Parts: sequence; C-alpha cells; structure tokens
Amino acid sequence: MANWRLTGINDPTTCTKHSDDYIADLFNMALEYETSANGGTVQYNGNISTIQWNTNINGTCSTRNLYRFSYDYANRLTGATYRARVGTSWVDQSKYTEGSITYDLNGNIKTYLRRGHTTGSMIDNLTYTYGDAARPDRLTNVVDAADSAKGFKYTAGAADYQYDLNWNLTQDNHKQFTYGYNYLNLPQSMTKGTDVITMTYTADGEKLTKALTGGGATKSYVSGIEYSGTNLEAIYFSEGRCTPNGASAFYYEYTVKDHLGNARVSFQANGASLTTLQENHYYPFGLEMEGSWITQVGTENLYQYNGKELNEDFGLNLHDYKKRWYDPALSRFLEIDPKASMYFPWSPYNYVLGNPILNIDPEGDTVKVSYKGQDLIYNSGKYYNSDGSEYTGKGLKKDGTYKGFLGQVAKALSQISASSEGQNVIGELVGSTNVFTIKFGTDNGFSPEKVVKAGANIPEWQVATGNTKGSTGSGGIIEWNPYSSTGGLNTSGDNSRPSFIALAHEMFHGRDANNGVLHFKGDLADGAGVTTYDSKHLGLLKAEWRAVYYENVLRGQLGEKLRTHYGYEETAPGVYKPTGPALLDGSGNPINYPIR
Repeated sequence: MANWRLTGINDPTTCTKHSDDYIADLFNMALEYETSANGGTVQYNGNISTIQWNTNINGTCSTRNLYRFSYDYANRLTGATYRARVGTSWVDQSKYTEGSITYDLNGNIKTYLRRGHTTGSMIDNLTYTYGDAARPDRLTNVVDAADSAKGFKYTAGAADYQYDLNWNLTQDNHKQFTYGYNYLNLPQSMTKGTDVITMTYTADGEKLTKALTGGGATKSYVSGIEYSGTNLEAIYFSEGRCTPNGASAFYYEYTVKDHLGNARVSFQANGASLTTLQENHYYPFGLEMEGSWITQVGTENLYQYNGKELNEDFGLNLHDYKKRWYDPALSRFLEIDPKASMYFPWSPYNYVLGNPILNIDPEGDTVKVSYKGQDLIYNSGKYYNSDGSEYTGKGLKKDGTYKGFLGQVAKALSQISASSEGQNVIGELVGSTNVFTIKFGTDNGFSPEKVVKAGANIPEWQVATGNTKGSTGSGGIIEWNPYSSTGGLNTSGDNSRPSFIALAHEMFHGRDANNGVLHFKGDLADGAGVTTYDSKHLGLLKAEWRAVYYENVLRGQLGEKLRTHYGYEETAPGVYKPTGPALLDGSGNPINYPIR
C-alpha cells in the first residue's frame, strides 16, 4: 500500500510460491501512480499511470504484461500502450494497445483506436457521430476504418442507430439487433433476424429468465442460483461459484479478481494443489482480449468484467449491469443512467466518466442517510432526493456543505474512502441492489433487513440447515453514533477509536450481508441437541471476527493503531484488561474468520 491506495496484488516480478503461501500466486498485479519506473506518465491526482500483471498457470509463469496509461485534463483515459517484458527490458508491442481516444464536452467518445492480439493488427479505428443540439448524447452512427472481424462489429453503410421516446437504443444496424423494452426501460426482447432473446423480470427489475428461440433451454435466475431448464447450472457466491458434480455433490470454484472486480483466474483447490479452469484479460474499457488463455471446459463463468454477466447469444456481446446494458466494444451503455441528474453535465450513456482504470459503474442509489424523517441518497459526497434531484433542504449550508448528521456522515465517509478498503466497501454498498440506510443511533450496530438472506450463502450454515438455495444477500440499517470515540482495545492498550472507524465497522457487516455471508448470532442444533452451526469461533461471534478483520485492514491503511481484542474489562480507571481471543497474530497481522 502507498498511503491508502492499492499498489499490488501479489508480486508479478516473482510469480512464485512464497514461504508463507499455501500455493503459488495465480494472478499478480502491480499499480503505479506517482512513479514512472515502467515508463508511464506520472499522475499526482489518484489516476493510475501503469498496471503490470502476469499469471502462474499450472506452475508456469506467463510473460509480464504492462499497460501505460494517458489521460486528458478531465481525467478521461486517452490511451493505453501495451508492453511486454523481454529479458530485463520493457518492449513496446504493436498489439493490445488502445489510443487516440477523444471525447466531446459531455464525455461522449469521438474517436477510438484498438489493436488486436496479433502484432501490428488494427481491429478498430472508430469515429462516432452524435445527434443534433436537442439530442447531443445520442449515438447516431459509427464508422470503422479498420473494418476488421474482431472488436467492434462493423457493417458498412449501416443506417443510423434508433431510439425510443425514453432514449433507449432500439435499433443497432451494425450488430443487426432490434431491442424492445419494458416499463422499467429494461430490454425484454433482443431480435436478430429470426433469432430472439426474451427476458422476464420481477416488478422491481430483477432478471428471472432468459429464453432463446431456435433451441436451448430457458435459463432461470433465482437469487444467485442459475438453472438451464430444470437442471441446476451453478450457484454463485461472492468469491466464485459451485457447479454440480453428480446428483448431490458440487465442484467449488474460486475466482481471483483484480482491483476493479474483474474476474482474472478461476480455479479449483485439490488438496495441496489446484486446477486452473478459466483465465480472462481485458482491454481498459472491458472488451475481452484474445489470447492463448485457459478456457473453461463445460459451463463458462460469464461473470467477468466488473463481475457483470456477459451475454454472448447470437453475437450480442453485452454486459448486464442490472439497470442497464453495456457494450464494451463501443464503451457506452444502451440506455441512459436512471440517476443521470447526479452526474450532470456528463453524457447519460457514458461509462465511468471516461476513467475505467480507476472507476466502476455502481447503480448509485442504494446507500441512504436518514435525516429528519427523510431517506436521502448518498453518492460521491452529495445527497439526493429519491427522484435523483440534488437535496437542497435542511442540513445544507449556503456554501454547499452539510451540517448536523448529514455533515457528520459525509465527513466520515470521506475519511473512510481515504483507504482502498474503505473505497471498496462504500463502492460495493453504493453499487448493490440491496439498500443500506445510515441513521443516528445511541449505539453502533447493523441490522439486516432480511436475516436469513443475509447469511444464506454461508456453506457451514447451508450444511447445517440443508438449505442450499442461496440468496442475493440483504440490505439493512446501519446505526451510528458520531459522538462515540471508543471501541475495543488497540495496540497502545487503550480503547480509543475515531468515530468514522465505527461507521466503517458496521459497513463491513453490511457488506457481508450484501453478499449473503453475514454470520448469524444464534447457534443451530439437531434433534439430539448436538450443535450443527456454531455462531462463534473461540468464543467470539464469527460476524465480529470478520468485521474487526476488515476494520484492522482499514486502520492499517490509514495509519491508525490496530485493534487487538473485541472485548475488555476496566480493572482501574484508564486501565484495561482484554477479554476474548486475540485478533492479531504473533506478527501483528489481522486474523480473519474465512467463509467456509
């Protein structure tokens, strides 16, 4: 870590099994910001200047790869130059490079160049055309001077793109698809000639089924469980999935992700070894790179870029972001942002404000703050009403800052986001389909909205109950006292804790609930009274093991003293005795209770 920023995942320069590792590191990545050791443009504003990565597949380390990034004055990506490590030097490779990315004033892409996996191959040389002054963000046509079968699927002479009255894309004559939408502006039919993809949703927009004409079973989506016809296909959880192995057993498959949540390497553990199942690498805006990667035998894991489902049927090649669909070849959405007013004057079709190296696209309306009887949406330091308009009521000062509880929450979230772990938890809760509401409380705490769903993806609970349906997790209420400044013993032996750390602690509980892995507070027993699910580990609730672990990760990134114990007794004024298990190991590293 450099201050609060992530600087690496494992070490691409070694790509070996370390002495303290169980197995070799499958995916390795290093990020640079304010240094240029690898030739990138130095950035002093949080932008990433270079990313270096490689893999260790079945004991073989791949060539080290490098992207050097360039940006404009609005922090929008303008280029990504690919290089490979040859001996002791980085050598420019005329492949995988993206460049000549330009934008209009609203953030719409105007030009885009992309090279393929063969040296010297140009697969895309795109020029975008947009609508008139009344519709400046609507893409009307794209011309590809490269006219390659790879990348963007160009049809010379294709008519303009067409839209409905809600500004949803209805006709793509390059892909030759026609789209029909429901009242939530979600695509319910995608038609290409005689080929039709039909989808159904719940009333609030959760996808239920996807059916294809001309063959193939209907795919059903049930709270993280997917069926092909009546056959179970896979059960998805936060770190991977399990697939059927016979009538009553499962293969457990885990996915290593990068800093953006992109799936990079999927594997199965086999005792002291493992089997690599799938490998994915991406251009900056999400188009998958071609290469001699490991491909899944059987049912491919399609939750790849940003962890979003890739739909490849009939050459569709779109990612489902739940509230709208994304085209990685064009680097823009098909539908406008439902919360576009939060990002005015940016184009409502733009992807992550033009910076896909640093940002992901959250749904943007699921972290709320309760204030004077009203639930306000929190996003990027500002508060909004439920319709997406900016909040201008009580609590807003003349200078545009906030006072009272609104100001305290905004300040605390800003302090939390000064760490990569804090950014991760805020980003996940903001981008979730579950709703989390922060409200003032005398005590700090988290209460899941749906208790069973909050923990239904925990394997040991599933074994104890026989309930393997899983869930999409749960939102809940985060109670926070901004005036509380104590919480557990730290490495100095006192119980002081900045109040924003307490808010982060409860948000970590919320993140577990969001993923359906929040451990329950009560035990389960069978008819003979034998415990089948134990809510505690070494006498401490498993939920608290996990929340304190991530609290300590955040503390470490911010230079705060780590928490050593959850409980304590005050034996004399200002003198404290720890109770319960130690939460740091002998080397002072945080101890986690893993999901199992």
